[in-house]
Amino acid sequence: MAFINLASQTLTLDAVALTEAGLVVSMIILLATHALIMGRYFFTDEEISETQKTNRMLARGFRGMQRLGIANKIANAKRNEVKKKHEIEQDFDPRVIAKIMNALRDLDEDGIPDAMDPVDNRTGKPFNRNQQVSYAKDTERANLP
Repeated sequence: MAFINLASQTLTLDAVALTEAGLVVSMIILLATHALIMGRYFFTDEEISETQKTNRMLARGFRGMQRLGIANKIANAKRNEVKKKHEIEQDFDPRVIAKIMNALRDLDEDGIPDAMDPVDNRTGKPFNRNQQVSYAKDTERANLP
């Protein structure tokens, strides 16, 4: 405003009008430039935000696919385990399997199968085992590797 007052005292009326018009035009140009710059920053920020949302959605989907893959691996492993169990049951007599499972039991729950555990941790005494020596001549069938 001080510039306009100074110009009005020293210049003619037409010169003052042109000066004011120039100031208005320059303000409009500055405001338009400012609006363009702010718009660019706004839309750039929106683009970054949308890209981050998209990346989060993709990562969530990828993690879900990984979890499904792990679940499929576990399910396949369980299927294979059941299949192997059926194959073993077909190859061996259930009484033999019962004896093997009996040898691998852990009644005192110390993590050591009772067949190898010398002491029953529940009583503190040795396990009562009726171990019998068996010889190959007494067996009906022997599988050698």
